[in-house]
Amino acid sequence: MSKLGQTAPASTLDSALLELVDSYWTEFLDCAPDTLRRQTVQLVVHAALGDYAGCYLMEFGGAPIVSLPVHEVESYRAAVTRWHPGIVRMPELVEAVFGERVAATIGPAFVGYIDVAHFRPVSPGAARQIAHIAVVTHPGFRGHGYARTVVSTLTEIALGRTFVPQYRTLEANAPSIAMARRLGFLQYATSLAVRFTLPNTKGNCDAPSNARG
Repeated sequence: MSKLGQTAPASTLDSALLELVDSYWTEFLDCAPDTLRRQTVQLVVHAALGDYAGCYLMEFGGAPIVSLPVHEVESYRAAVTRWHPGIVRMPELVEAVFGERVAATIGPAFVGYIDVAHFRPVSPGAARQIAHIAVVTHPGFRGHGYARTVVSTLTEIALGRTFVPQYRTLEANAPSIAMARRLGFLQYATSLAVRFTLPNTKGNCDAPSNARG
């Protein structure tokens, strides 16, 4: 499946690339590779997220893997284990579990990867139209294909240097996702990050870099 709101066929990516990406996320979440797409919720302690003061959800086509700080796991185990596949796209239900502790929610966000076989580049000559790469396209210049050209060029460079290109954007940003899909990106997962307000606890309350669109 590849439509917005669904998990795309990441299994159609090159098998070696898919294994590498799976390995990255299992290390990031500290879980076993064969559990990424399990149909029951998994609750884990922050691994790569370190002291991030919040809840981080990832869905890879199954039920969510939910990561919490070590001192928060047991407090929320009963509520979290009742969640179901698709909860990552229902932030209001996730926020309800944490109540007034919620400071901000980032997502749901598209997490996509691409390989050489799926890459559909824009004409290389078009890249000369862009002088600077910007995180956000100015509203007055949207709709001209500039963002697609930039992402296409960067993807081509990354693939040429044997990197694995990753593209992330909020699912609310439909044009951004459509652009990524036109280039050949496949949705690998969906993420949702809920940042806590902890005035009396030391911790990193910034959104983890992997949660930002």
